[in-house]
Amino acid sequence: MPFLGGGIPEFSFNLVVGAPGSGKTTLVHQIMFALAAPQRPAVFFTVLGEPPLKMLRYQQQFSFFDFEKSTRRSIT
Repeated sequence: MPFLGGGIPEFSFNLVVGAPGSGKTTLVHQIMFALAAPQRPAVFFTVLGEPPLKMLRYQQQFSFFDFEKSTRRSIT
């Protein structure tokens, strides 16, 4: 993703902000699904968004969506 200047620093906390409908959730989910692995879990927090079930249903339309990764429980 060249517009991110080479990537996101490891172990960083990143805040993505923008107007409603600007693609924040889709961008973050695309990054998370690309990078998440059992050895490298990802966590998504939202405070003012849609209910999680509605959000996941919407994201399922994209080719990057991985149902297995979205349901895996790897936190110990």
